Amino acid sequence: MLQLTNSERGEMVTILACCNATGNYIPPFVIFKGVRQKPEFSDHMPPGSVIKMSDTGYINTELFLQWLHHFKAHRTSEKVIVVIDGHASHVKSIEVLD
Repeated sequence: MLQLTNSERGEMVTILACCNATGNYIPPFVIFKGVRQKPEFSDHMPPGSVIKMSDTGYINTELFLQWLHHFKAHRTSEKVIVVIDGHASHVKSIEVLD
């Protein structure tokens, strides 16, 4: 019997990316799992990228609100439609809904 094991374990990383039909994008918002942010996390990232940390590597309401501010700072002045899913981080906060 042959048994294989994986010696490397993946790390959870969430990337919030936003682009439009013409190919323009805002810099990514990246969430790493952990507490301390290391300077090398931003190596080779596009200018303006935001690196954040969370206990799980997943987004939460606080981080989603920060992403909305990031989006607002980089979006065009024209009207936009933001399509989001029903994830709890998107709908549990009055600040997010405002």
